[in-house]
This record gives sequence, C-alpha cells and structure tokens, in this order.
Amino acid sequence: MSRYNNLNTIPVKTYRWLKINDISLKENYIPKYNEYKKEFINIENTENYNLIKTIDSPLYSELLSNDFGVSTELVNEAIENFNAGFSLTIKKDFKLKEPKLVNFKVDELNPELIDYNIIKLEENSEASLVINYSSDNNIQGYHNGVTKIVVADGAKLNLIIIQDFNSESLNFNSVVSHIYGSGEINFIPMELGSLNTITNYHSSLLGEKSKSYLNSIYIGDKERKIDINYIMNHFGKGSLSEIKTKGVLMDKSKKTFRGTLDFKKGASKSKGIEDEFVMLLSPKVRNNSIPLLLCEEHDVEGQHAASAGKIDEDTLFYLMSRGLSEKDSKKLLVEAYLKPVIEKIPFENLKLEILETLKGRLNNV
Repeated sequence: MSRYNNLNTIPVKTYRWLKINDISLKENYIPKYNEYKKEFINIENTENYNLIKTIDSPLYSELLSNDFGVSTELVNEAIENFNAGFSLTIKKDFKLKEPKLVNFKVDELNPELIDYNIIKLEENSEASLVINYSSDNNIQGYHNGVTKIVVADGAKLNLIIIQDFNSESLNFNSVVSHIYGSGEINFIPMELGSLNTITNYHSSLLGEKSKSYLNSIYIGDKERKIDINYIMNHFGKGSLSEIKTKGVLMDKSKKTFRGTLDFKKGASKSKGIEDEFVMLLSPKVRNNSIPLLLCEEHDVEGQHAASAGKIDEDTLFYLMSRGLSEKDSKKLLVEAYLKPVIEKIPFENLKLEILETLKGRLNNV
C-alpha cells in the first residue's frame, strides 16, 4: 500500500463514490531522511522569549498528541525523523514587537525538508511569525512539515505560512493548535506552489471565549493538485472560529476544500463561520468544496458557504473599455482578488517577491 493513500480524511465520511472523503496520490517517492544543511533561523534566547532549533528545545517531545494532520504516518515521520525545525516560546505577559521570519528553502543540496516546529505562547503574551517555504526551480523537492501550537489564556498569535515550492515538488503540511482561555490565533496560509500540496489545519478551541481565525488563499495552474482540510473544534463556551478561503484555478488544476466546524458538548454560545470562494479561469479545472457542520450542543451558531464562479463579465468589459487587453484585465482582477491577503505579510521584500510570483503565475490566464 502506498504511503500516500487516504490522506486528509474528512471527520465524518460521506458516500465513497463521491471521492471526496480523502485523497490518494500515485507518487512513490520515499524520503532518504538526508540532513538539511541550510540555516533557517536567527537563533535568539532572551529572558522574555526564545527562538531556537527544535532539536535544542525541551518542548519537542511533550506537546500535544499526534492524532491530527495529513495522516498519522506522515505526522509521525516529521516528529521522528525531522531534519529541521524551530521552537518559539514567548514568556508570560511579554509582547514581541517585531515579527519573526523563518525561511526554509529546498535546493539541489537539500532536496528533502522535514520540519517539526513548536510555538508556545504563555499567558497574555503576543507574537507575529512568518514561515516561508520556497525552492529552486531545477529540483524535485519533498516537504513534510508539522507545526504544533499552544496559545494560553489572553495570548495572541499571528501566523503566516507561505508555500511557494516549484511545480515538481511534493508538499505535505500539518498544523495543530490548542487555544486556552481567551487566547487567539490569526492564521494565514498561502498555498502558491507545488505539484501536489496536501495541507491540514486542526484547531481546538478549549477555553471560554477562545478564538481561531483563518484567512487563506491558493492558486492552482498547470496540473497541480491542491487538497485542503481545515477543522475547527469548539470545546469552550462562547468560542469563536472563522474560515475564509479564496482561490484561483487555471488550466487543468484540481482542488478539494474540506472545511469543518465541530461544536462539541459544552461549547454553548459558540459561533463558527466558514466561507470559501474559488475563481474558475478554465473549463478544464476540477473543483470540490465540502463545507461540513457538526454539532453536539444547543445554543450555537454555525454558518457555512462555498461558491465558485468566473470573472465578472461586466467588470471585465469595463476594464477593456478603458484600453486594457482581455488578458491584462483578467490579471488585474485576479491580483485585486488575492492581493489584500498578501498585503498582510509584514516583511516588505518578501511581500513584493510574493506579488511578483503571483503576477508570473497569471501570465497564462
């Protein structure tokens, strides 16, 4: 059996013939667990916070269970065989003023990246972090990442993950968060590359009035496969979650989006919202959207919606009437559609680089 069977399984399965319960890939790539030799962080160890390599952190063997993510096998692979990764701890009552940047790059000398990352915010602390994944264009890369997050009462984490691997790479990424008390996470994943990208975010809102916000974008072109599984588990009373996802599909790309709001017993007065919209720029794309609402509690509010559509013809006509070509008009509309999320990147050079990547990907619209 392939190690890439039955990935990203939906929490409650539906009819098998629909082929949306999970995803299986035909790839037979087996990692060699080579050493990762690139530097990816500036190590900082202060009285109020530390940013160090995972291998040097006392936390890497004790945080959370492994019952989450793309698959048990791939999560265990990352935890047991990681060749890179960082640990960020913010101490109680400390607010990190400047955002931190972690750069992982896959290249000819480092074709495999298996990273295990840990983020822990203690009570009433705050931090902003960007994780940037990229690769050279001339190699077939492999990435399997796991990021575990703990946010304590009153703490706030702003996290951006940018994935811009080349079109020959395999990408698996599993992120899990536990939010206590009135803690808050603002998570922005940007799925911009890879031949196959399989991503999973599993958030447990454990505290009363805990918050988990997710605002993501993705781009599919050529024959890329994008498979997304976002799960918001409400345990705490009055907890709040929000999933907002925007995407663009071109050429023969394929995308499956699974978004789950799950209100557990005890999560009364909680609210969850999910909304996904995808812009279809080719009749040959394949798009699946599966919003799921589960509930074991009374007095909760859950909203979910998913929609797909083409570029608005009236707006396109208006731009063309002002002298733009049809191609340039479409590019402008797609850029305007995704740019507000990219603008949230707090590092100017990286933001400009991602905007240039977006423009390049839109050359064939």
